[in-house]
Amino acid sequence: MFSFESQDDVDVCNLLHDFSSSKNILKWENNLRNNNSEAVFQDFEEINKKLLHQTNFKDYSSEERISLVNFINANIHKKNTPSFLRAEMVKLIRILSRDKFEVELLFIGKIPNYLLSYACFIKYSPENDEIEENDDKTVYLESLKCLTNSFYSSKTSQDSATNEVSASILQTIRVLSLKILDEICNYANIVKPIIDVDELPSINVDFLKKFNLDSCHLIETSKENTKENVINLINDLHNILFLMLKHVFILSFHKSKQPNNYFVTEEALKEFIVIGKIFSSSAYYNNGVWPRKFDNNPWSQYFRSLFNIYNLSDAKSMEIINKFRESLIEICSDIINYGSQYSERREQDAINLLAAFPDHIACIVKKVRDLPPKGSLDEIRLQKHLWNGFDMGVPSEIMKIIDDILPPVTEDQPKIYTYNPLIELLPANLTVLIGLCRSSKEARRYCREVILPPLTSKDVQQRPDIGKGLRNKLIRLISQPELQTDRLSTELLFILCKKSVPRLIKYTGLGNCAGLLANSGLLGKINEKKSSSDSEDSETEDYKSIEDQVNPVTGYIEKQPTTNIFENMSEGQKEYEAVKLANALHKMMDLGIVSPAVIDEKGTTRAATSVMELVKDIHLEESNTDSNSD
Repeated sequence: MFSFESQDDVDVCNLLHDFSSSKNILKWENNLRNNNSEAVFQDFEEINKKLLHQTNFKDYSSEERISLVNFINANIHKKNTPSFLRAEMVKLIRILSRDKFEVELLFIGKIPNYLLSYACFIKYSPENDEIEENDDKTVYLESLKCLTNSFYSSKTSQDSATNEVSASILQTIRVLSLKILDEICNYANIVKPIIDVDELPSINVDFLKKFNLDSCHLIETSKENTKENVINLINDLHNILFLMLKHVFILSFHKSKQPNNYFVTEEALKEFIVIGKIFSSSAYYNNGVWPRKFDNNPWSQYFRSLFNIYNLSDAKSMEIINKFRESLIEICSDIINYGSQYSERREQDAINLLAAFPDHIACIVKKVRDLPPKGSLDEIRLQKHLWNGFDMGVPSEIMKIIDDILPPVTEDQPKIYTYNPLIELLPANLTVLIGLCRSSKEARRYCREVILPPLTSKDVQQRPDIGKGLRNKLIRLISQPELQTDRLSTELLFILCKKSVPRLIKYTGLGNCAGLLANSGLLGKINEKKSSSDSEDSETEDYKSIEDQVNPVTGYIEKQPTTNIFENMSEGQKEYEAVKLANALHKMMDLGIVSPAVIDEKGTTRAATSVMELVKDIHLEESNTDSNSD
């Protein structure tokens, strides 16, 4: 047996150098010829234990890699190699493929095809001294794990995943999903939803029985088909499903720029739709099998794959994808709605996919015509989200996510947020909310009611970006350009203000929204007359009584200073301070830091070219004032 010194800090370089020595390889070949595979197994098992948590193999030389992999390639599929040794060989390839350095040397010869064959994605034609097919569950699972690494790291492995392989993976995912749904419905004694798969090709899933992944195995091996056994079976199937969905996620990225990409064909998208309908069914999502906090849920990988496909496809492929867009939007909506029932789950991947087509999601806000059965999960959810006869589940959940991410702001709080990785989720959530408010009148009214309720006198006692309300938090984002959500936040508020500039200024203060108005060419509308609706649904009588005291620039009633700084100044001192200020402004203008500006015909600001431009409208304003007073 090949021995290692026990040590906490593994010397990977020397360990692999000794393991891959020509002396060891000759010894292994002799052992296999003499049917002493146990000794070879022990060496592979021990090094795998030593390398289990290692990820850096840059010091492992090319010559040693080639020697080891040639031995594996020559023996892994032989009839005289037992399955327990085969599993350890696959495991070693999986561990070494964590590092992309010279990873292609791990996938020489027939190894890529062997792995695909062990994972039941292809039918391999064996030679005389090779096994016909893998019949060991451990080899099957190790191969699935190894393919996750190899598809990510190795171009050779990616190329081995032909369109036929990609189709096989996606079809197996669909069949496994249906299998899990069957087991869940039997376990929970609920009616299985009707999902049409007649147009999709059937595939052979005998490997489930072969690897004891079928409920028939439970009946044969247990006198009593206990709930614990059923849950264990469902979890085993789920772990396999999760690995396959990771394969699709990785391949959907690498195949995106290749011609004849299977993932953007109608056949593939039909598979995606059926898989999505399974995941988004209440029976699959809401059951007692899954934990409430679900870190490795399969639908996250599903949505990430579709996000890759949608965002990385060319115009021709988009024509095909858009045929299925409405179904994908409905699947996203259902997952987000069900996820809102679990405080531990945040279905961000579904929201990210919706953000890929924000102009087409108005169909999410539906008129509720028939109420779900009393006491059902759908009825409980709808009680929270029903608004004026419409289901507001998605906008409600997105506003809740934004509210949870952003902390309340107080007067004494520093201007800069403490870093929160969840901040990175804001652009997608804001994009979807803007898309909903822009395309759905009902969603716009609902969000306005939540974010911008009618102002009261209490609302304008402090800066509009101070407070724990969602309005305060969104206004705060405007002054945080480093978070890259200032434009989105301002756009959302502008839409909710009915694209009325005076109304936006009233809610945010001119100082907070001036950037948007300047960039959008709307500065010229600052003084436009308010419409009657601006006052009707955005002000209370309480607010109207103090409206004149609100500073339109800051958006709140500023406390007057208790002392006047000019009170004890002589006229000479006042004149000195005025000259000092004028000189400072003159210096800033000379240095190009500031310059006088005018509003052009498009409503945007530009630097004034002469003094005449600054005073050209003075006489006109005076004459207008006179005529108005008449």
